[in-house]
Amino acid sequence: MCLRIVYPCGLCLEPFYDEAQSVVHKRMCGQRNFCVVCKKDYPTSLELRNHLMQVHGTYESCKFCDCHYVERKHLEEHYMYQHSFCSDCKLPFSTREDLSKHWIQSPKHFDCPLDGLTFRDDAARIRHIREKHYYCQDCDRVLPTAQALQDHYAESVRHAFCKECNEHFASEETRLTHLRARHASNACDVCNRLFDSQYGLKEHYVQSPQHAYCQFCDRHLRDRAALLQHYAWEHHLCESCDKVFLSAVALREHYVQSPAHVYCQQCGTHFPSCIELYMHYEGMHHFCDICDKILPTAGGLHEHRRQKHRGTYCSRGSCRLLFQTPQDLETHLSSGHRIKFGLYVSKHRSAQELHYEVERFRRSVIYVV
Repeated sequence: MCLRIVYPCGLCLEPFYDEAQSVVHKRMCGQRNFCVVCKKDYPTSLELRNHLMQVHGTYESCKFCDCHYVERKHLEEHYMYQHSFCSDCKLPFSTREDLSKHWIQSPKHFDCPLDGLTFRDDAARIRHIREKHYYCQDCDRVLPTAQALQDHYAESVRHAFCKECNEHFASEETRLTHLRARHASNACDVCNRLFDSQYGLKEHYVQSPQHAYCQFCDRHLRDRAALLQHYAWEHHLCESCDKVFLSAVALREHYVQSPAHVYCQQCGTHFPSCIELYMHYEGMHHFCDICDKILPTAGGLHEHRRQKHRGTYCSRGSCRLLFQTPQDLETHLSSGHRIKFGLYVSKHRSAQELHYEVERFRRSVIYVV
């Protein structure tokens, strides 16, 4: 007996025994409005529907495309060949992926979500998963690897798991018995609590208000006041932020970077506002108010302005005037130092024009260093 492979058309439901012919036919059939009972074509979908109502009395339409059929079985064949169809639940799906999700999620089907095998009942499916895959019975979840299953046990709150021993227990009581026997050093006697690790116990000491604990010295103090006094004497405490730092450099960096502090890093002084800090910079340090940079010496400030702000700073002799625009600097150089530049100052000027430029220069001076 010779078996022949059938390639049905999902639109007109005609069978083909040659795959090439089926492909050519499907390209042409996509433009047709075909009645599978009368074997007739119609110019438009509307005329096909009118024919179905007038001649056959009823029709059913596809949810995903503009195809219409007289009988339900023809529509189901269309779903099966053109889209995807669950014959057990009599439900259509637009893609094969949606049908696979339905098989996995539906309680009527017993499919393995990893390899897609179908079983006769749920017991056979679970037995297959336990033997071939990594299965969490409490959560009814299948994990791809043994490590993924262990991570699931460790992270899920539904499981009693010891992270230090990497061991899973049937109940929380069993886990607590294990902790008392194997990890007694991870117990807090004050709060009567057990922890999976030393790290968890120390984190409890730091965060709990029941403990006055210094994590840097691994030392318990009498109360919160004694802990703060210990921080101030033994470590580096920021009292306004209530933070402790391991070194003076770290504390100073905190003062500089934190928006809660207005701090001069040059002389180590705190100020109540940014305005007072700015006035302090101008009065006590060598401060460039163009780019807010502090220089160690007056010569350094002069060299900084000469190099970085060349277009607005006069470095001739002891002049050292700062201007708002390069044009004002050009005017100052031409009038005050008798240096002419063809870029901004013309070679022939009247006395009135020169007087105007000098007045503009006088109003544009910011300050003298």
